Amino acid sequence: MKSYLGRLVFILVASVVLVFVGSVVLKVSESRTFFTEHQRIWQMIYSLNQRRPVAINKDAWESSVGWCLNAHCNVNFCPGPRRFEAMQRYGKNVEERLQRDVDVDTLNWIFDSAAEIGPYGKEYTDRFRSMMRDEFNARQNR
Repeated sequence: MKSYLGRLVFILVASVVLVFVGSVVLKVSESRTFFTEHQRIWQMIYSLNQRRPVAINKDAWESSVGWCLNAHCNVNFCPGPRRFEAMQRYGKNVEERLQRDVDVDTLNWIFDSAAEIGPYGKEYTDRFRSMMRDEFNARQNR
């Protein structure tokens, strides 16, 4: 009887440990996948620094690219329910948009598209959209 009880306790403890370890491994894997996609999108947006249209001065363009990077980072700051799927859709849309020629409308579109990543995205873009555009105009008109 003692041997049976000892085995049962061992099996229960081992099962709990395996479930715990499995859940940790799953969370780490989800986080890694999330941040890999996050970095991929960040790099696409950052690459716009090298694609500045001639009619836009460097300072205004880089400032707006920075605003887009900030929006991406502040809206896609951590994994969560449905956040990864929303960020993937955003990344796919950004990737498709960047296949075309870029201009200031591209930057505005990237910034505004962050609103589609959930309620915080909309709150963020509504809060900072006018600042981004005002800063662009001030730097462009220097």
